[in-house]
Amino acid sequence: MKSFLDYAKEGVSMNALVFRKPTHVYSSDSSKFGLGGYYIATGKAWHFELPIDCRLRTSLNSLEFLACLITIWLVL
Repeated sequence: MKSFLDYAKEGVSMNALVFRKPTHVYSSDSSKFGLGGYYIATGKAWHFELPIDCRLRTSLNSLEFLACLITIWLVL
């Protein structure tokens, strides 16, 4: 326990904590006009155009987040 505490006191490298070889690579994006995503392993892609009356009603960050969730959900 003492050796671990000494190790932790000196600082732990993030490289020792983070998994650096992704097993799945997804791509998604959004704009004020719509959302879309792509999974490179299967070639599955999707696109959703926002209705005109729904555009500019939310932030681009929330649309980006929604696009990420949909991309992962569709691949599962």
